[in-house]
Amino acid sequence: MQEYTFDDFTKTLNDTSRSVADAVYRHISNNYPEYKPFNIRLMNKAQNKWQMNFRRKPEFGKAFCSLYSVDSMLSIRVVGLGFMNYELLLRQNEFGEKVRYSFIYNFCKNCGKKCYYEFREFWFIHGELVTPSNFGCTLINKPAEYAGVIDDYDSINNLNENDVSDVLHLLDIQAKHIAKPKNTKDVRGNGYAEMNKKRCGDIHVVSLEQMELDIDDFEISDYCNVKRINKYAAEYSLTPMGVNGGLWFYHDSQAVYGEIANDYNYTIIPQGKYATVCINDPFSFSAWRVWVYIAGWMRENDIKIRRVKLGETDIPFFAEFYHKDNGEHMTVYVPIH
Repeated sequence: MQEYTFDDFTKTLNDTSRSVADAVYRHISNNYPEYKPFNIRLMNKAQNKWQMNFRRKPEFGKAFCSLYSVDSMLSIRVVGLGFMNYELLLRQNEFGEKVRYSFIYNFCKNCGKKCYYEFREFWFIHGELVTPSNFGCTLINKPAEYAGVIDDYDSINNLNENDVSDVLHLLDIQAKHIAKPKNTKDVRGNGYAEMNKKRCGDIHVVSLEQMELDIDDFEISDYCNVKRINKYAAEYSLTPMGVNGGLWFYHDSQAVYGEIANDYNYTIIPQGKYATVCINDPFSFSAWRVWVYIAGWMRENDIKIRRVKLGETDIPFFAEFYHKDNGEHMTVYVPIH
């Protein structure tokens, strides 16, 4: 099989597309040189479709990004890992329309059909609970300009000079997430939903009075494993608040994209109704999966999330860690109406 080079790929592009491809190549080479252009190949006999992947190794590992030349025009595909999609949604206003729409157009309209999707995610974005549609949902009404150029997977198409800064910003966010070690607790493989049900069990609705938390005199070891809580809190963007019965945290969406957490700055749990789940041995399971489990139950039962803000941050859930019956436990609280 003939081996092609980056220059072979760019020769298939028009002048505008070639300048964008060169900008992408320079940015990756200068900032992420471990990723090289590999898998450069012609995709059809008509010779109007080409693909190129930036990878660490020619045939293995996740592609940093994929470039496509279709009828001399350039497209890019960036497949997010971990919480990258969450971060993109939180930072969507930092992007222009073309790139922004590539990752926000396919939100589920919640048509009432209660369609099942084992791996459904839920995000609380700017005061709204959103979730992706089932793959192939006819209600997505995907605009033609955002359809995949090779298959059904999303791509950002017909790139021009006005898109360069957005594309490079997208790649910088990708670089942060692709470099993180895989969190095995959040792998969505076979039995994902069954394991969530097994670990989380029944969901209970409780009413809390406003609760003031103590930050002056306590030992973290009285409530959870000191060595494990810091890593766990960082994984799930949990910011500590104080103690009352247990050690309380809130999920800090600003920490998802690198803002410095405000440890112990917010010390009041607001009164109101909460949907709750309690799990034992919490450090062996994912706080995010507990949130998704509760959010899915809310969707099934048409229960609305109640907007709670600490400062400028919307709070999807609180988490309380405590010892009980000689074991470690975590209760997740999602504010509801």
